[in-house]
Amino acid sequence: LQKISFLIRETKHKNHAQELARDFSCQKEDSGVVIVCGGDGTLNEAANALAGTKTAMGVLPTGTANDFSKTLYKDREIEEILKNFHKGFFSPIDLIETKLSDHKSRYCLNVLSFGFDTIILKEAYKLLEEHPQLKEKAYYAAILKSILKINSYPYEIYSYFNEKIFHRNSEYILGAICNGSFYGNGFNPNPKGRLNDGTAFLVLLENISKYKIPRLILKYKKGSHLQSKDILTQLTQKGMITSPENILCNIDGEIFNTRKIEWSVEKNALNFFHLENHHLN
Repeated sequence: LQKISFLIRETKHKNHAQELARDFSCQKEDSGVVIVCGGDGTLNEAANALAGTKTAMGVLPTGTANDFSKTLYKDREIEEILKNFHKGFFSPIDLIETKLSDHKSRYCLNVLSFGFDTIILKEAYKLLEEHPQLKEKAYYAAILKSILKINSYPYEIYSYFNEKIFHRNSEYILGAICNGSFYGNGFNPNPKGRLNDGTAFLVLLENISKYKIPRLILKYKKGSHLQSKDILTQLTQKGMITSPENILCNIDGEIFNTRKIEWSVEKNALNFFHLENHHLN
């Protein structure tokens, strides 16, 4: 059997995973793999360091929500994942390149979202800081605390897919641009998502009666919302969102305030280590 050597590094501060992954890639190139033990935020840091390099990345889900890992492993426990690691294979996946009002380019590995769901995320972070024992339950508690504060927000949206242009200037409660299938501790906005098809999935919730929201939340959780007339969905390759107000958004869980969001899908941007292929074309 071939001997495999491991180099274990613990992150100490924000963006440390990005620094460690970049240093490892410079040293090893395609002769090593970065296995991230963490959640979506740590994965995002590593992906931003390794995009466009020869170094592959994999994941062991040890974070709070592990939403991107749900796309890869569904409900597998970490022990089962480890037992099957020797069956893994390498295949590149897409990333979503994003630019906000600060003009800085950031890659999104999983989901970029804006509006009410980011308000929930912000509340969940606050609850976790005050009550860390809540863990993933903080997301559900945040929904209950925030549901009476639901508002719609004005957005002008341009989305492009195969040279067709989608344009709307309207109010929406929330929106998501998805590479992966899950976010927000298991909500499933992109149930048919593939990580290597060169597209993202745009989801927009129309400004609807608050009485409809609880039922739609349940559908959104299960991924059964695609036929709802109140939710607009379409494939997208690039686009832009602007607003006269500040847009509260998040990229793989990191929260930003911005007046503009630009995105573009970069196909096969990241070499990746997989155990299964149900999420690939």
